[in-house]
Amino acid sequence: MLAEYDPAKLAADLNTLPNTLLFAHGNCDSEVDNMVLKHPIQTPYVFAHLAGKRIVLSHGHYFDDADEIKTVAQRFKADVMIYGHIHIPVLERIDNIIYLNPGSPAQSKTADNRGTVAIWQKNTIKIIYCDTDEIVKQVNINE
Repeated sequence: MLAEYDPAKLAADLNTLPNTLLFAHGNCDSEVDNMVLKHPIQTPYVFAHLAGKRIVLSHGHYFDDADEIKTVAQRFKADVMIYGHIHIPVLERIDNIIYLNPGSPAQSKTADNRGTVAIWQKNTIKIIYCDTDEIVKQVNINE
């Protein structure tokens, strides 16, 4: 097990956040996670609206490739498709759909192993490096 992997601490930290959190069930989530989190881990797909955009969120472990992610985004009429699983940051607009994978803050699978997170502020989504706050990629959601 990785030294930085601490599910109990992560659950405690998530439980202190004041905002409502939405979780898509991932390949490492278990029934125990639902017992320690104040926020339910939902189904494989979570649907939400933010800033006038329809968001589809999925962990991504059910997708075989990028084409399947695009098919799901189109089927559910997503403006923004957020997924994870591969631990590699992605932020791109294809056919007027924004595809976002924030990467991973602690278990990055990029060539340089630098952790990344995504931040959505007003009309901008950006991916930043955790160690420097340097912007990796950025997109305006209204363009």
